[in-house]
Amino acid sequence: MFSSFVMPSIYLLDAIALVLAVICIRAFFSSRGKHYPPGPQGYPLVGSLGCASHTGHTYFVNQLAEQYAHLIRERGTIRIDWTWVLGTLRFGTRWKRHRRAFDRPFRESQVHLFWDIQQDCAKQLVVDLSRSPKEFMAHLRLAAARATMKITYGINVKDMNNKYVDLSEQVTKVMTEGTKFFLVNFIPALKWVPEWVPGAGFQRKAKEWKRTLSQMRDCPFAVSQASPVTHPTFVSQLMGGMGEEFDEDIEIVRNAAGQAYIGGVDSLTTTLAIFLRALTLFPETQKKAQLEIDNVCVGRLPTLHDRKSLPQVDALLRELLRWHPVAPLGVPHSSTKDDVYNGHFIPGGSLIIANMGRILSDPEIFPDPLVFNPDRFVDFDPKGDILDPRDIVFGFGKRICPGRFLGDSFLWICIASILAAFEIKPIERIGEEASSSNGVFTTLGFLSQPYPFECSFVPRSGCTADLLSNTADSDPWS
Repeated sequence: MFSSFVMPSIYLLDAIALVLAVICIRAFFSSRGKHYPPGPQGYPLVGSLGCASHTGHTYFVNQLAEQYAHLIRERGTIRIDWTWVLGTLRFGTRWKRHRRAFDRPFRESQVHLFWDIQQDCAKQLVVDLSRSPKEFMAHLRLAAARATMKITYGINVKDMNNKYVDLSEQVTKVMTEGTKFFLVNFIPALKWVPEWVPGAGFQRKAKEWKRTLSQMRDCPFAVSQASPVTHPTFVSQLMGGMGEEFDEDIEIVRNAAGQAYIGGVDSLTTTLAIFLRALTLFPETQKKAQLEIDNVCVGRLPTLHDRKSLPQVDALLRELLRWHPVAPLGVPHSSTKDDVYNGHFIPGGSLIIANMGRILSDPEIFPDPLVFNPDRFVDFDPKGDILDPRDIVFGFGKRICPGRFLGDSFLWICIASILAAFEIKPIERIGEEASSSNGVFTTLGFLSQPYPFECSFVPRSGCTADLLSNTADSDPWS
C-alpha cells in the first residue's frame, strides 16, 4: 500500500523535473545571441530573481526607472497583458471600447457635473473628523467610498457598516495579497499545475480573489439598474448612450464602473492619509493655504468654484502628489511579445515598471526632494520647465488614468475643507522626532502608505463652530 502511494508521487516528481529541464534548455538556447538590457546576472529558470534579496528592490527598480521608464511612453502598444481591468487590458478593440466608456463621463469638461457630490462628501468628512478625530483613517475611507459609490452608481453610503465599504476593504486585501511573491509570476508555466499539488496554493487564492473582484463589479451595478437615480451618474450616462447594435455594451459599462470603484477608493484614501502625515511632519506648510482660504472663503467652507482663487491649495496638492506618490512604482505591466529597443532584446512576458517615485524625487528637478515644500509650485506654469506631478502620478500615454480629473477635484476639495476647518498638529511621543519622510511609510501591494500615526484636529477660530454646526444639520447620506 505504501509503495502504491509512493510510486505515483515519484512519477509526478519525475514529470515535473522533466518539464523544468525542458524549460531551462529551451530558455538557454533561445537566449543565445540576444543582447539583453544590462542588469544583474541571471540564472537558469529564475533569471535575476535571487538578486533582489541581495541588492534589495531599490537596485532593481531604480535601475529600471533610470534606463527604461521611457519604454512605456514610446513603445506602449505591446507591453500590456492582463484581464478585464482597463489599465491592464491588452491594447486592441476591446481596450478601446473600455477606454471610450471611461472617457465620456470623466473627461475634464464633464467632471463639474459631480462637483456637488464631492463637496457634500468633503463637508461630511469635516463633520466626521470633528466628532471622532481619532478615527480619521476610517473617515477618509468613508469619504472616498461615498464619493465613488454616489458618482459611479448613485448609491448612498451612510456609514462604515455599509456592505460596499466592507467589500472595498476585501478588494484592498486582494490587491495587497496579489502583489506578494508568487513563483508563478516568474515562472508562468506553473499556472498549469493542478491546485492539489503541494505549493500550488496560489490556484485556490486566485479563485477566491476572482470571486471578490466579481462581487465588487457585479453587485452595485445590479443595484444601480434596479433603482432610479435623480442625478447624473457614471453608469446612467453610459447606459443612456448605448446603441442597440452593441450587444456587449452592458458588459463594458459594468466592467468600467467596477474599475472606477476598485481604482478610486484605496488611492484616494491613501493620498489623503499622506496629506495628513505630511502636515504632522511639516506643520508650518499649512499656514499659507489657510490664510488664503480665510481671505477668499469668508464664513464658509471652500467650494470647487473657488479653486482658481486658491493657488496655495493647488500648490499644496501638487507637492503632496510629488512628495510621496501613492503608487510609487505605478501599475506593473508585462510585454505581450518579444521586442527590440535600442538594440536590446526585451523578451515577451518581461515585467515593465515605471518608477514614478524616483522621477518625482530627482534632486536635479526638485531640490531637497524629501522636504514637503508647496512653495515650489506656488507660481506654477503648465508651460514652464517645472514638471507637473500630475503628469506622472496618473500614468503615461494611452494608459493614463481616465479618472484623473475626478480624482484631482476630490482630493482638492477634501484638502481645502480640512485646512479651512482645522489646524493639523502632530501628537509627539517621548523619544520620537518627526523631521522627515524617512521611515514613516510602508508598502502594501502597489500602494505606499504611512505607518499608523496620530494627529490632532484643532478647530480653527472664527466661524469654524458655526460651519460645522450648519454642515451637520444636513445629512445627504440618509
